[in-house]
Amino acid sequence: MKKIAFVLAFLMILSMFSFTAFAADSTVASITSASAKAGEEVTLTLSIKNSPGIAGTQFYIGYDSNIMSYVSAKAIDTNFFAAFSPEAGANPVKVVTANLSLNNIKGDITVAEITFKINDNAKAGEYDVNLSSVEVYAAPLNEETGEKDIVSVAIEAENAVVTVKSNSTTAAGNVHKHKYSKTVVEPVGAQPGYTVYTCSCGHTYNGDYVYAEPDVPVVTPDNPTFEKQREYTDSFIDVTKDKWFYDYVKTAYEYKLANGTSETTFSPDNKFTVAQALTAAANIHNAYNNKTVRAAETGEAWYVPYVEYCVENGIVSEGQFADFDANITRGDMAVVFANILPDSEYEAVRSGAPSDVIEESTVYLSVKKLYESGIVSGDSGTGNYRPDDEIVRSEACVIFTRIAAADKRAK
Repeated sequence: MKKIAFVLAFLMILSMFSFTAFAADSTVASITSASAKAGEEVTLTLSIKNSPGIAGTQFYIGYDSNIMSYVSAKAIDTNFFAAFSPEAGANPVKVVTANLSLNNIKGDITVAEITFKINDNAKAGEYDVNLSSVEVYAAPLNEETGEKDIVSVAIEAENAVVTVKSNSTTAAGNVHKHKYSKTVVEPVGAQPGYTVYTCSCGHTYNGDYVYAEPDVPVVTPDNPTFEKQREYTDSFIDVTKDKWFYDYVKTAYEYKLANGTSETTFSPDNKFTVAQALTAAANIHNAYNNKTVRAAETGEAWYVPYVEYCVENGIVSEGQFADFDANITRGDMAVVFANILPDSEYEAVRSGAPSDVIEESTVYLSVKKLYESGIVSGDSGTGNYRPDDEIVRSEACVIFTRIAAADKRAK
């Protein structure tokens, strides 16, 4: 478990660097071809040829799920710890490797073996397996600082072919060879882009997974801070020291990230609306970036300027929420608040995600980001995040406080 946590933390750390290119001559990642009959298993070998010295990699292996399915994978080179997509049938299969000491491994590297099962009803033919080189890193020593820099390595990726052999001896050699047309699907936000490969026979598969480059560089103001602006004097009769949320409400109030519902009440169990969530997000964002939110004009809803601010600053997208008076769910709350500060402010302090938030969920990446940075946690006892439940004001203050005061984040 500690090694898995290291790899995930390693990748999180890498994501915060601005990388420089590391030139390499003919460095190639490839996956072997293989053949089998329907119902049989095939094992493909993932290798890197002529490594100039690498410390970590991340690959995607895409294939046609109508023809075969992912079974398992295992690491080969003992210089690397490797992690793979854990669920059977995953497509694409994700392969992550890291040298735990950030040592650079040179030469030819046999990274891993990946096993697939040919589906029982698979037709004879040749089917591409697409290898996408998403991230490859080296960690050369900086002689000036005495520390290791993280740099990207230019690398080519070569695909493989899995041949499904005919079960009929009379049909030997009668194997359809696919010729593909390509359609590129651009990446959207955190979702990778990919290429759809389509043959005239109807066979299709996805490959060439890539991530988007940000359109606008993130600009962090000089010495951004959240400052305490007022004192909490136990004025709310429903926020007392015996309550679990006391410290969170107190801090959120003192940082002017939350107000009471009256001079003497906070209403910690009241639900939090979409409008209130976007208002809080806008306030935190403008406090961090030294911006302002315009005042509401005559005749428009009080929250309109905050919604506009969130859209203009990329916190939410136009039309993301249809009803601003509706109560916001814990999952949607995570989506909003995982996107209000630069990634460097969400430094990972642990790995994983609450067990009840599945990877296929639209809120998974946001909950995972906040969980790993210690901003949200699961319920005591169950560890569940409850993404579909409506969030209440006291729970919202946990998010506000842990974003503004990093020392209060969970470890």
